Amino acid sequence: VRIDLFGRTKAGRSLTMRYNGFYPYFYIVSPDQNLIQDLMDDPDVVRYSMRMLYVNNVKKDCIKVEIKHPFKVPDYKKRYQNRFKILAADIPLIQSFF
Repeated sequence: VRIDLFGRTKAGRSLTMRYNGFYPYFYIVSPDQNLIQDLMDDPDVVRYSMRMLYVNNVKKDCIKVEIKHPFKVPDYKKRYQNRFKILAADIPLIQSFF
């Protein structure tokens, strides 16, 4: 995904900043091996990485999942929310960039 940011300098000149390589993401708390295998086999998953996050003041293993298309994040949330706690899946793409 490419994100274009537009603005003006103090002198009034317009500028554009282009950022390539940002992907929509969400976290899954306490993933198991079956989930990791599912993610490895999923063509829409760009990458995933293990993270330690505080969930309800307790440090937990989590997996950050980055996918190709922002409009698919709700589908992934629905797919996994019955088995796992899902974090950051409701944050709009542009807000997750910042």
